[in-house]
Amino acid sequence: MDGTIIRSRQDSTGWGYHIIIQHDNAIDPDDSSKTCTLYSCYAHLSELLFEEAEFVTAGQQIGLS
Repeated sequence: MDGTIIRSRQDSTGWGYHIIIQHDNAIDPDDSSKTCTLYSCYAHLSELLFEEAEFVTAGQQIGLS
């Protein structure tokens, strides 16, 4: 899903390199007649391909594992 990178960094507490994407105006999983903001988290990456505040589209590679 398209979204904005809100976190792209290395974490020292066990997640390693990780990315969090914010998906605005997503279909609410509890009520398909509404929209909401969803978040996706990808952790344990070996390399990050995007920085915070960048916009990504569905299907783009965001990191390596």
